Order: sequence, then structure tokens, then C-alpha cells
Amino acid sequence: MTGNNLPVDALGPRTEIGSGGQGTVYAVPRTINRSWPVAYKAYNTATLATLDIGALEAMVGYLDALPYAVGRDLCDRAAWPAAVVEEHTTVTGFLMRRIAGEFKPRMRWPAGYREALGQVQFLLNNDQYLAARELPVHDRFRLEFLRDTAETLELFHGLQIAVGDLSPNNLLFSLSSRPRCFFIDCDAMRVRGRSVMTAVETADWQVPAGEELATDHSDAYKFGLLAIRLFAGDQSARDPDVLSRVAPELAALASRSLSTTPGQRPKPADWLAPLDAAIPAASLSLPGQPPGHVVWTAGAGTGTPPHGYVPVPGYPPVARPPQSPPRLPVATRPPARPGYRRGQVRALVTVALIGLGVWIAGPTLAKLTSTGGAPANPGAPAAVATATAAGTGTATGPADDGATQAAAVQRVLEASRTDRARIGGAVSQVAGCGDVSGGLAAFQQASSGRQIELGAARTLDTGALSGGGAVAATLVEALQHSLAADDAFVRWAQAVRDSGCSDASLNNADRHTADAESHQATDAKQRFISAWAPDAQRYGYPVPTEPDI
Repeated sequence: MTGNNLPVDALGPRTEIGSGGQGTVYAVPRTINRSWPVAYKAYNTATLATLDIGALEAMVGYLDALPYAVGRDLCDRAAWPAAVVEEHTTVTGFLMRRIAGEFKPRMRWPAGYREALGQVQFLLNNDQYLAARELPVHDRFRLEFLRDTAETLELFHGLQIAVGDLSPNNLLFSLSSRPRCFFIDCDAMRVRGRSVMTAVETADWQVPAGEELATDHSDAYKFGLLAIRLFAGDQSARDPDVLSRVAPELAALASRSLSTTPGQRPKPADWLAPLDAAIPAASLSLPGQPPGHVVWTAGAGTGTPPHGYVPVPGYPPVARPPQSPPRLPVATRPPARPGYRRGQVRALVTVALIGLGVWIAGPTLAKLTSTGGAPANPGAPAAVATATAAGTGTATGPADDGATQAAAVQRVLEASRTDRARIGGAVSQVAGCGDVSGGLAAFQQASSGRQIELGAARTLDTGALSGGGAVAATLVEALQHSLAADDAFVRWAQAVRDSGCSDASLNNADRHTADAESHQATDAKQRFISAWAPDAQRYGYPVPTEPDI
């Protein structure tokens, strides 16, 4: 629990819109990002007793650490926790996007027509059931839905998010918009290895016995089941051959997805190209209808159902924003990131507290006091209460400022090492006119990561280290030049791609800028290593080399 959480009294009037085993969901008169209506999930007492509240608060803070476009993409596809709610300092639940109307298809029931939550369980039924509900589900829609779900899982996994309990109960479909999928129950997901609640699985959607739950591999297994059952029209089918009628390659992917060896399963990204290839030729015919008939005629004199299948031209877009998981030297909340210029990591979530007349935006989401006041010292880094000396496993108390500060520096270096490793291979890919698009994506991911690392480095306090302020100053300088090089490499790779790998693009000004910034980064890294080495050795950390930063 922190002073950044919202008091339940500030939410205004609540209208119950659903309840379940974990609690009750209410509509509240607020918006997220000035566009999405808000829902409040209030946990019941039994569920609250089992939660990792710190993990829930970390999920909320996660959005702050993402580049704006990536965070927006995430929230377009999932009801991600946007703010933690508390009552008298006790957490009671969280705010999230309310489910949009396009994920509530109009269906025919024995008592007449009404909208229902578009849970995927409705799609996993035979043609007779679909016809009775007047759901316009044909092969093209099935492929589009799978394609968008695979893309969403690719986004999640790139951000170190595992769905875990991927099932037809917490995945919704849309017949009228793209992406055609939307994930709910996000508080049950696993983020960077941490979960708000104990991982569970839906019956008949379990991974093989003994396998770790809530991993990328378990998601891959369940995505294979989803593909099979969607085309079989059966809630329990497991035969991959049902996909052969649309594309043998999809049947092969589904078969590999059910492997009992997790590492042999295809990643969600592996499905994208085969699905894209199969969609244009897929049938639009519906059971019992003549070829070319797209939607059923609805009863009650309305012509066609308001949420009948609607093609979305131009989707998917040519490129999605690059994603990169946040890597911050804090235990739960990301620190504020002052001073950003190019590529600034901005806040995604804006919750309007109309009654209080304030906005929760960006880093201030993590700083709002329970009384709705302004954040106190918004530029201050989050506190780190303890640190563990690498190689010794010895916890040090808050009084040992040197150990705490050294641990924070080391976390920035560990994150930076991953992004630095991407660059070397990417340069070779582009310069050799090989996988230019893959190299470009690597540069973009590295740039996103560098932005976050630079923001974290700017908050470092190294006054208690023997290297003093030079440790933080030289690390910031090195990351600034590295980020400038990454951004120049992005522009260079784009030019190479767009020109068909012409000689002029391979040796253009952006490539020269990237090389120059890299040289300046190397100089700053050398000075950082000299300043940092005594403290690294003192606290048991390896002394980095230039390629490690």
C-alpha cells in the first residue's frame, strides 16, 4: 500500500455491472486517457487475503515505464489495471478500462435479442449453435481473430507478460472492430515473473502435468488449443488436423503447440505470417447460407445485427510500435523521469477525478496522495529499502547507503547489457543487406530500452560510493550518447530498407552520426568503468567492459 493509491470515496457513484468469485465490478463516472470509460473491480474479503498487493501496484506502475505508443497498444488489447483503489489505507481493488460495446455482440436468445459479453466460449460451438445465436462466424473471421490474438500475445511476451490462464472465459471477441480480441482479468497475469494472485488454470485448458504455469510456453500451448477448438467448433477438441482445411501449415503449428516439451512449441509470432497468408482466401460463407452471404438477417425488423461481422480494410497496419519491457532499478514503482527530450517516455494513463478537479497523469499517477493533492517531490526516485550484495546473498539494511546505491547502479547495467547485445548483430544485418527489417526492429527495441535506462540513471544517487557523483554522471553521459546512436541507427536502417539497400543509404549521414555517437559513448563508458570499478568490487559485482553497457 502506498500514498499513491486512490481513495474509494473519490470514485463517485458506482453502478454494479457484474460479479463473480473474486468480487464485484462497478461502472464509475471517470475516463482513462480522456477516451475510455472506467470500471472499478472491488475484491471480496476472501480474495483480498490472498493477493500480493505490491504486485498489483507494480502492474499499475508498469504503464508509466512504457513508451506511450506501446502502452496505448497494450491498453487497446487488455483491461490493464490503471490505478489501485483503497479505503482507509487498505487496498480494495483497482480501476481499469470498461469493456467497449464492440465486445458485446448482439445475439438471439430464446427470449429474444440482447447483447452479451463476447466471451470466446460462444465461438467454440458447432454451426447449429452459432446459427441459433445468429453469430456471423465464418473461416475468415476465425483466422482474423486468431491473427489478432497471436499478435497480442507477441506484444505481451515482448513485455514479459504471460497470460497464464488463457481460456475462453477471459478472452473476448469483436465482430466489428480490429483488433478482434480483448483480454480481461489482467490481474491474474504474470508480469516479469510476479503475480498478484496464485496461478490457476481453467478446466480442460491445463498444460501438461508438472509444467510451470503462467509462462510464454504455457500461453503457446493454450493458443494451439484455441486454434483447434475454434475451427472444430468444440470446447474440448485436440485434433490439429481440423485446421488442414484452411491451411496445412496452421495444422502443423497447432500440432507443435501441443508438444509436451515447452521449448519446441511455436511462438505466437510464428503464427502471424501463415495466418496473414490464409486470410484473403478464407471463406465468408455461413452454415446454411448461399456463398457470399456474410451476415444473417436479424429478427425484430432490424435488418442485420448491429454487431454483425464487419471487415476492417487496411488492418493490420504496416508496422506496430516496437515494444521493450521496462527495466528499472526499483522494486515496484518506476521513478519519475525528468528532462526527457527526444523519444520521451510519456505517461499513458490519465484518469479524470472530476469531483476533485485533478488529473492523474503519467508519473503523477504513481505520486498522487490519498487526499488528491499534488505529488510530493515528483522527481524523487522510489525508495529501495534493502539491497543484496551480488555473489554473497547478504542483505544490507537501509543504513548502508553505499550498498543500496551500488545495487541501483547494477540494475541499470544489467538492463543496459541486453540492449547493447541487440545492436551488434543488428548492425551486421543491415550493413550486409540481410534481414534489414529484423535489424531495424532490434534498433527500435534497443532505443526504447535505452530511454528507460537513461531515465533510471538520471535518478541515481551515488554520493555514498567511493566514485561519488562521477559514477552517475558518466553513466548518464554514456547512455545519452548510446541512445543518440540507437536513434541514428534506426534512421539509417529505415533508409536502407526504403531504398532497397542502395550504396548511398548504406553510407549516409545517419550512419556517420551513429558511429560518431558510438565513439563518444565508448569514451564515456571508459570513464564510468574507472569510476565504478572500486565500488563494483567492494560490493561483489563484476566490473563491466565497454560491450556490457
